[in-house]
Amino acid sequence: MSQSKGTILVIDDIAEVLEFCSACLTGHGYTVFTTTTVFCADVILREKPVLILLDVCMPGLPGDQVAQCFVGTDLLKYSSLVLHSNLPEVELWHKVKKTGADGYIPKCSSVEEFCQKVDDWIDRIHRGEIERLRLS
Repeated sequence: MSQSKGTILVIDDIAEVLEFCSACLTGHGYTVFTTTTVFCADVILREKPVLILLDVCMPGLPGDQVAQCFVGTDLLKYSSLVLHSNLPEVELWHKVKKTGADGYIPKCSSVEEFCQKVDDWIDRIHRGEIERLRLS
């Protein structure tokens, strides 16, 4: 068995989205954890995912508000927080700026496109392009 390309946590309230992300990313060599709740600090601290994909449109406590709570804490000491939504990209960009999240990946309908976007993001992390992680 080959070594994992990294650990990813996907937070989304829709089971089909979690299944899609998990199947795509696991098949692409990642270790994937999924949850339908934003109350997942235990998973983040235990698994230390390199990437957290956070749905913006979560019921109760929206993902962009969760991002604001996570940023600047030890929860993100080793993790890049990326908003994940099918909102228009301009709106996602504004939410990134407002929350302090590291960026966004739009939800995709294509396995190849989704995996490529995640691979690109992981490559950016490994190249040290995520300034917040370099300062940790």
